[in-house]
Amino acid sequence: MELRPPPVSPPPPPSRRGLYVLLVANLMLLAAVGLAVWLRPAPRPGDDPARRRQVAAKLQAAGALDEAAAEWTRYLETADRTAEERAGIAYSLGNTLLEAGRYESALRWFYEAESLGGGGLADELGRRIVHCLERLGRHHAAAAAMGASVAIA
Repeated sequence: MELRPPPVSPPPPPSRRGLYVLLVANLMLLAAVGLAVWLRPAPRPGDDPARRRQVAAKLQAAGALDEAAAEWTRYLETADRTAEERAGIAYSLGNTLLEAGRYESALRWFYEAESLGGGGLADELGRRIVHCLERLGRHHAAAAAMGASVAIA
């Protein structure tokens, strides 16, 4: 009896099914992105940063401090400004909220201005931060903030 290896059949040709699935998935993704770009909403007239700034200033001058603070916040979200300009606006927003008696919100914007560098406002920012902390009854934090501002100067 003679032993021979079993007959070997040639391997089947590689399937291109995976390639076609990948191609279809890429086309669907491209179509979805194109549709999203084409259907995106047009900017509304209210999103104009210059107009927002003007409205915020008028509201502040009229004494509508809560509305002015909200408009300044929206202005900062839409405006493309340098860090120093943003610090000045954040400082102004903090002052607006401070006048309205919203000390926690004012403190947030004073810290924002401080983190942006503050420019020439560093001393005034330190005083405003201490003032807000004292009004909130956080005397130890106020003392620490005062110590930090003195140590920096």
